Amino acid sequence: MIKAKENYVLPLAIIAFIIGKIFLLHTYFFWDSTQALSVPATYLYDHNFSNFNYPNGVADPPLIHFILALSWKFFGRSLVTSHVALGLFSIGCFYQVFLFCKRNASVKITAAFLFLLMILDASFLTQTLLLFPDIFLFFFSFLSINLYQKNKRFLLSFSLLFLSMCSLRAFSICGAVGLAIFFYELYIDKNNAPLQVFKRSIIPFLPAIAAIVTFFVSKKITTGSFFIQDNSLWKGSWELVGIKQFLGNIKGVIRFMLDNGTIAAWIALIFAWSNVKDKKKFLNDNRFIIYLFASTLFVMSLLTLPFTNSFGKRYFILPCIFLNFLAGKMAFEALRRRMAIAVCVLMLAGMISSHFWKYPERFSTAWDCSLGHLPYYRLRQQAIDYVKQNNIDPASMSFFFPGAQAGKYIELNDSEMSFAEFDLSQNTYATCSNISNRDIALKNEIVNHWQLVKTFSSCGIYISIYKRPGR
Repeated sequence: MIKAKENYVLPLAIIAFIIGKIFLLHTYFFWDSTQALSVPATYLYDHNFSNFNYPNGVADPPLIHFILALSWKFFGRSLVTSHVALGLFSIGCFYQVFLFCKRNASVKITAAFLFLLMILDASFLTQTLLLFPDIFLFFFSFLSINLYQKNKRFLLSFSLLFLSMCSLRAFSICGAVGLAIFFYELYIDKNNAPLQVFKRSIIPFLPAIAAIVTFFVSKKITTGSFFIQDNSLWKGSWELVGIKQFLGNIKGVIRFMLDNGTIAAWIALIFAWSNVKDKKKFLNDNRFIIYLFASTLFVMSLLTLPFTNSFGKRYFILPCIFLNFLAGKMAFEALRRRMAIAVCVLMLAGMISSHFWKYPERFSTAWDCSLGHLPYYRLRQQAIDYVKQNNIDPASMSFFFPGAQAGKYIELNDSEMSFAEFDLSQNTYATCSNISNRDIALKNEIVNHWQLVKTFSSCGIYISIYKRPGR
């Protein structure tokens, strides 16, 4: 039985989250969240939910867009409304993670520590505090896992249905959860044939499968393509890679499974594992969590390694927080209490410090998985104010990803002003920033051959405006 005092960690975490949210209400849609959440939600809002045939570039199902647009309809289209709407799902996610920890923590003191190790993961915390669509995926993933462990199969089918409709990547997460459930059922039910176990395991997934099939058929009917339209911005993202890029993608996955403080979890796991006396018992007692870790890592790797799609750390947040859980639990079961607490504190220190890690610009950085990018929001506004004050034509100025789109989609204001795409043969002005993971050769071309006009910087983040020589 978990000690009652450990229940205080959840309300304290929620209070801390709300305080953090209040200080971050000025932050707006960033990186992929603009195209993946704000643009389609704005489309539904502008069309009064009468048209779900999204413009080119939006490929995901409409569930989370509908939820956000509906909140705008009732409470006004603003950043505050957006933060509150997504924040409610973040709080719900914290609750589901806490239930997961209570159910799976075998040592009395570990539930609170395990909960903190999961929610304070740098990537997870960033995604929950700011305006990112993955919070819906996290919420329905943990809701589904908890319902399965409570053996509430009927409710599980609804949770999986909602999970499957969060995004295209959520399809894969839904499959990963199903894979973990199948192998766990196969382990605990050795008397039945695998086919029988599969039939029993797949029943709660049938509504989700039906919804996914319906979505793709509907997409084929309305756009002429099951997946990505021929003229889509992302058409070239799903081509098969050669051996060289495949090996590069493997390096990328390895890096993402170490980055943002996750390396501390691996060190803790290896250290604790070397001190586990009954390794077989630990594996058997934690088999379902191990399956969740392995299946989410396997499915996400399968989704990223063979393709040209640019993937990031956020694809691997779920396996990383399952890893945090396993490392923390193993530490408490294998080590003395003080040593286990010390190991968990070191893991937390690794996660928290990772927000301040800055890499050389030749290495891409998962800015959407780190609070280290927070100065960007103010710097971008300063750059835009400078453009307006100096009467620079936005159409002649290329702005790096993710800041080129109109303020209507990023800050949710009335501004239709947007910037040009990067075309150095046409642009008069260009911006460079370490927030953008653009090709370093392109940055060097601008920095070395263009005239620096103005730089805005804060806490290691910068935005620089350059002008083409002779213009």
